[in-house]
Amino acid sequence: MSRSEELLLSRVQKAWASFKGETGTNQTNAAKQMGMNQSAFSQYIRGSIPLNTDFLLRFGQMTGQNLGEEVAELSAIKIPNRTVVMPLKYTLSGGICDDRIAVSSVVASNECYLVENDYDGLPYRKGDYFIVDPKATVTSGASVFVTFCNESPATICSIEHKRGDWELVEDRALGGKRIPLTTVKDIHLITGIYYKPPTGRKFISQG
Repeated sequence: MSRSEELLLSRVQKAWASFKGETGTNQTNAAKQMGMNQSAFSQYIRGSIPLNTDFLLRFGQMTGQNLGEEVAELSAIKIPNRTVVMPLKYTLSGGICDDRIAVSSVVASNECYLVENDYDGLPYRKGDYFIVDPKATVTSGASVFVTFCNESPATICSIEHKRGDWELVEDRALGGKRIPLTTVKDIHLITGIYYKPPTGRKFISQG
């Protein structure tokens, strides 16, 4: 890690400590607000995953801090994302896919697969991809992709360990139902979201 990256990480860590102290927000709630799982959020804050502009923009929006200079500085540092071609296996509505997509992400690995969000009206953009790692360890507080034994449409849940047992709760945007573990086929960790680059007409300032 370069000196510039170390200073940038230190500023983000101080900002997180201040926000957490003022609001009482924990990592699990912060991660949900930013559209990621707690494990990924923790790794960003610790520096295990290199900071990127997407994280900084969402972090600044959540904390109410203007991180424009940090975003510009990070762009100048040019931390490279890793490009991996991953299988697209599912759509969020339950469709089965057979395609391969080149994804640029700092959290992607060769074991991951993609789930396409094909819904309108969710906190996530239609057409973006959830990055799912079937080999990663699932821990309490994580966001997970769940498939079912009876071929029902798959869904996204949070998983918690409460009172000595595990509990799956569907993402509130998808209904917020509690999911009986007896109906579940697979539970895989969501490690990130790949935001597809916009393809619309480029805005040119008239100023």
